[in-house]
Amino acid sequence: MDLYVREGGLDGRTLPSDSTESVRRLSGILNRLGAYPAELRGATYRSPNAVALKLLNLRAVQTDGAEGMPAHSQADAAAWRDYVDDLPRLHSEAEAIRTRLNDGSIQPASAVATVEDVEIEEQHTEAYLVDPGPPRAAQRAEARLVQSYRSYMDRQGVLVRRKRYKPAGEVQPIYSDIWVEARSALIEAKNSDDRNAVRQAIGQLYDYRRFHSQPVHLAVLLPYRPNADRLELLRSAAVEAVWPHRNGFRDTAEGLFV
Repeated sequence: MDLYVREGGLDGRTLPSDSTESVRRLSGILNRLGAYPAELRGATYRSPNAVALKLLNLRAVQTDGAEGMPAHSQADAAAWRDYVDDLPRLHSEAEAIRTRLNDGSIQPASAVATVEDVEIEEQHTEAYLVDPGPPRAAQRAEARLVQSYRSYMDRQGVLVRRKRYKPAGEVQPIYSDIWVEARSALIEAKNSDDRNAVRQAIGQLYDYRRFHSQPVHLAVLLPYRPNADRLELLRSAAVEAVWPHRNGFRDTAEGLFV
C-alpha cells in the first residue's frame, strides 16, 4: 500500500507493471523479508508480477471493484481501512519494516519457533519494532522499573535477562521484559495497575509461556502494590505481583521473585 500511494494510486494514476524498477525493488525486499518459511514458498512467491497484481487488488479496494483486480483478500481491505486516513503512519511503518529488516531486528520466518536469552539493555518492544519513533512515557517508565529490579537482583547475585521469541512462521520477534533463569520466572512490567494494563500483561505472559517446555512462574512488575481487585484478577490467572518496597522489592509469592 505504501508503494501504491507513492506511485499515485490514490489519484487514479496508471499503476506500475512488473517490469518497473520500484515493483522489482519491492519484490526483492519482500523476498528478503520472507514472511513464509523458505520450504513453504512457491516459485512465484512475492514475484514482481505478484506485487503488480497486489497493486491492482488495492485499486479494486479503493474503487469498490469498479477498477483493478477485484479478487482481493480481506487482509487487503483491512490494511486499506487501517491506513487510508493516516498516510504518514503508513509511510512510517513501511519505512520501519525496511529499517528493521536491514538492521536484523526482523529476520526471515522459520518453520520452527526459536527462543534465546538476550540482555536487558536490548530495549526492544513490540511497538518499537513496528514504529521506531520515540518511546511513550509509559514505556520509558516500564524500562526504568525493569532496570531497578535488575539492579536489585544483581546485588543478590541473581542474573536477570530477558527472552527473545521467534514464533514459527513469523518474521518479527517478541520479547519478554524479564527472565530469571534461577527462579524459572517470567515477568512483564507495566506502569500502573490499570485494568487494561493488567489484562495485557496476563495475555503477554501466557503468550510467552507456551514457548517454554518446562513450567515457569509468572508475575507482573508494577510500580506499587496493586489494589485488591487487580490482585484477585492476577490470582485467577495464576500470576503473581512484584513491586518496589523501600530499598528492595516485594511480591505475592512469598519471595519467589525477589
